Parts: sequence; C-alpha cells; structure tokens
Amino acid sequence: MIGKKNRLAILFVASVAFTANSAQTHDWENLAVNSINREPARTYAMPLASEQDALNDAIEPGTPYRMSLNGIWKISWAGNPDLRVKDFYRRDFNDSDWLTIDVPSCVEMRGFGSPGYVNTRYPHKMEWPFIKDRQSGKSDYNPVSSYRRTFVVPKDWAGREVFIRFDGVYSAYYVWVNGKKVGYAEDSKLPSEFNITKYLDTEPGAENSLAVEVYRWCDGSYLEDQDMYRFSGIFRDVSIWSMPKGGIWDFAVRTSIKNGYRDADIEVTGCPGAEWSLYDASYRKVASGGEGVCELRDVSLWSAEKPYLYTIIVKRGGDIRSRKVGFKEVKVSGNTILFNGKMIKFKGVNRHDTNVDNGRTVTMDDMIKDITLFKRYNINTVRTSHYPNHHLWYNLCDKYGIYVCAEANVEGHEAGYEEKGLGRFPEWMHSSSATCAMWSSTATTRPSRSGRWATRPAMAYASRTPSPW
Repeated sequence: MIGKKNRLAILFVASVAFTANSAQTHDWENLAVNSINREPARTYAMPLASEQDALNDAIEPGTPYRMSLNGIWKISWAGNPDLRVKDFYRRDFNDSDWLTIDVPSCVEMRGFGSPGYVNTRYPHKMEWPFIKDRQSGKSDYNPVSSYRRTFVVPKDWAGREVFIRFDGVYSAYYVWVNGKKVGYAEDSKLPSEFNITKYLDTEPGAENSLAVEVYRWCDGSYLEDQDMYRFSGIFRDVSIWSMPKGGIWDFAVRTSIKNGYRDADIEVTGCPGAEWSLYDASYRKVASGGEGVCELRDVSLWSAEKPYLYTIIVKRGGDIRSRKVGFKEVKVSGNTILFNGKMIKFKGVNRHDTNVDNGRTVTMDDMIKDITLFKRYNINTVRTSHYPNHHLWYNLCDKYGIYVCAEANVEGHEAGYEEKGLGRFPEWMHSSSATCAMWSSTATTRPSRSGRWATRPAMAYASRTPSPW
C-alpha cells in the first residue's frame, strides 16, 4: 500500500515530468495550436483607390494598396530542425553567404530536398501529433527552410494598418518582421494574414527585414495526406497590403433567386455601417443600399453557358472593396441536381495545382491554359482535388463559366476509415464564389464509411459564406 507522502511524491514527480514535457512541445507538434496572431479568414477583396478601379474586366482590380513580395529571397535549408539557423530572424543577421530562391516556389524543385509521391501512407511515421522519420522513428528529419528578404513600405500608406498575406505555405511557419516575432500558421492550402503595423519602420525609404521559418511537416500534415506529389516552402504569392484604420475587414454577399428565376434578393452582411452599389456587366449601376435586403428585378443569372457577372462595390469610411457577383441557385430534387431550376449534367475533371517545372506553384498563365483545355474539350466542371486552390482560380472559373466542386484541405488517408480514423479522436475535432456549385468536405478522413465525425470540421468550414480565398 502506498502511503500518503509517497503518493504526493509520485504526483509531484509526474507533475514535474508533464510540465517539462509540455515545455518541450513544439507548436508544429501541438494539436491545440493551429495559429498564433493570425487574422480571421475573410473574403479576398483588396482596398481600392476609387470605385472606378473595380469597373473593368480584370481578373483582379489594380490597387496602390497592395504590394507584391514575390521575387528573389535568401534561403537556408536544413533537413534536421535542430540544425537550422536559429537566430536568422535578427534584423542585423548577415545572410550574405546564403543561397537565393525565387518566391513563390517549391523548395524541392529548386534543389532543396526531394519531392516525393505518396498515395495512401504518410511520408512520416504515423504517431500523431509528432513528426518522426518513418524508418528510424527519430525526430531528426523534418526539413526547415529559412527565408529572408527586405522591403520598404510605400510612403503613401502612412497612417494605415498594414498586413502581410501568405497565399500558401507548406506546411507550418513562423514570421518575424524587424527581428520581432509576428506569428505562426498552419494549413498549407489556405491564406494566412498578420497585422504587422506595430513592427514596421515607416520612415521614408527605411528597409524592413522579413524572416520566415517553414517546416515541411507539422501536426496538421496528418490532415494533409492527399495522394499526390509532396512539396514544401512558400509556394504561393506573398504580399503586403494596407487599409484605413476602422476599415472593412470582411463582408458577405448573400443572394436568393425568386419569382420564377426572374428576380432576386441581395444583402451585404458582416460589415456594419457599410454602403454598397451593384453594377451590371456593362458597368451600369442597377442597385444600391446599406443594411437589409434589397430586391432586384429582371436579374441575369450565372451559369457555365452564360457566366454573367455583376460587380458589387462596398464602402465604409474611406475604404473601398469590390467583388464579382453571380446570381444562381443550386438545389437537389429527389436524385436530381437542379441549377437555376434546370437539370444539369456535370462533365468534370479533377485538377491539382501542378506545373512540371515548379511543382505546386502555378502562374496565371498555367491556370488560363487549364481553363482553355476545359473549354476546348467541353468540360464544364472541376473538382479542386484535394484542397482549396489559388484564389484567382475561382475568379477565372467565375469569368469563363466553370462549375466548381470546392474541396476542403482534409484527408487522413493512411489513418483511413476504421479504428485509426482521425475522426474518432476528439483532439482532431477543433480543427463563395458564384462558380462554386458544390462543396466536398473531405476525401478520406472519417471513422466509418458513413463519414459522420471527421467531416464535421470540414463541413462547418465549407458552409461559411463567403469563401476565404
């Protein structure tokens, strides 16, 4: 029998051991940490200088309040996290002997590590939330790419809030500006944004240092086990942008078709105090409003055959945003999908963001080539297998008329459906464009063929309006 003093001693030792172990937990191996200081997801709409900037056919309106950070960066790569350069984020760090890399790109396609195709198994050992070598079981192989560059904040951004945006980084990363830690993010196929205003040197012409530390795998990689080539690095665009203080962070445009598909209701939500104006495809103003529902007569509907798009401009204070808007209705009647009240046949393909030279990094030209192939061969539908694509892909599908089955970035292929299915474990449970005709919540992450559990986070995410890209 264990005495009271011995029991207390055992509890004390266990408590100390637990505390020590917790202190050693990495953010990228901690299911309770998905991000640090990341801003909430939002509709992609950059601040504009004037309403007129939105009234054109461009895939994305031009604006002086967004600056690309794409280009040549400095890089240091280490296969073992313990061997990474640990103080590289310092503003005075000397990176003169580092190699360079183009951003965006996949580091494996630039000679840092190796790309690999994996179908049903993880590239690392299945021992969540830890990242260990599949063969040795050691924690000494999780490649880290350390990036550096400098930038100057445009002088006409004075007094505005400044954010940095990463459109895609695989798979987990820390960000520093001028030697100060800004934040951390996971989920490689969704954008992350951080408010960097207080970290900046805004003196005219002052150079600001930017450092990014990217881990190839993290605990989130257990939900990113899609059957595809595996890459890492800053593989999508990086930019900084600014908005007026108290400006628009997010808004949603909700539409409802009625009266035999002749008329529609429209409402802008999520942005109290905003005013909006709606323009038709010829850029004539057809409606305006503020809070509440507005009724529109004789609307033109969006479909793949006739991809008619309106332009909505939302304003609050000195902030101006815009989005393209399509009016559509998708519903299921019996076993039939009806699009704008009519039976439809989806002739579709699966599509990865893929370039033979650049891996997961694709350009606007790459995306337009895919759209051209779709139209040439009478393809009207695409599934974004198996993750959200670059946000401009949805704009292109809006414009040229492609139905999209938008898939969430959720697949635990090796874990499968049965007793090892990630959806059985509560630790994993916390985890719109006109063109989106349907959503795919997950490919292979659920406890049983019924898919009732692990799809919940994805379904909850997918049902948000508007889409975060």
